[in-house]
Amino acid sequence: MIVPRSNRVDMDQVMNHLFATTDLEKSYRINLNMIGLDGRPAVKNLLEILSEWLVFRRDTVRRRLNYRLEKVLSACISSKVCWWRFSYRRSD
Repeated sequence: MIVPRSNRVDMDQVMNHLFATTDLEKSYRINLNMIGLDGRPAVKNLLEILSEWLVFRRDTVRRRLNYRLEKVLSACISSKVCWWRFSYRRSD
């Protein structure tokens, strides 16, 4: 935050000077061409990229959790001890 020490200072002039002499305003060229979730290349804006990434992460976490759940359930099905514990807890 920039606070001038005098009320006579024009804030627009101060900001223009800061933009001209410092890196407060700098532009970078970036290539936002990417392959989306539909498998097709497209140029996307930052909002589209972030929302597609969030959908991708949500689906990835769900697949990983479902895989782990299926692994545990298959181990439980093959073991009678797990069924006994499950039925014992349900009868309480």
